Amino acid sequence: MGAFEWLLEAVKKARLFRRDKVSVEHKVRACLMYMSGLSTRDMTVRTGLIPASHVAVHYWLRKVKGLVQTFESKVRQTIAIDEDRVEGEWSPCLRLGCDRYGF
Repeated sequence: MGAFEWLLEAVKKARLFRRDKVSVEHKVRACLMYMSGLSTRDMTVRTGLIPASHVAVHYWLRKVKGLVQTFESKVRQTIAIDEDRVEGEWSPCLRLGCDRYGF
């Protein structure tokens, strides 16, 4: 089951959208396009991929936001260093990172 099918099933189960002027499939596809990085104006006005206004897509995104979990980034205890860039001494930003993390 792909992301589209999973999100479509979750939206239908939650009954988020009351009106069906635009199909639920278009609404889910618009949400996935937005999550992929396409702006609401690009998918509606500029390219015409979604048959609705960019404001309508914004409202759909607000409704679907509760279904998709967001994860906070973890604080890492390791710093990756590119050996090609560091020669001899530590650079100021690496020294600052070491002081910050207690290395």
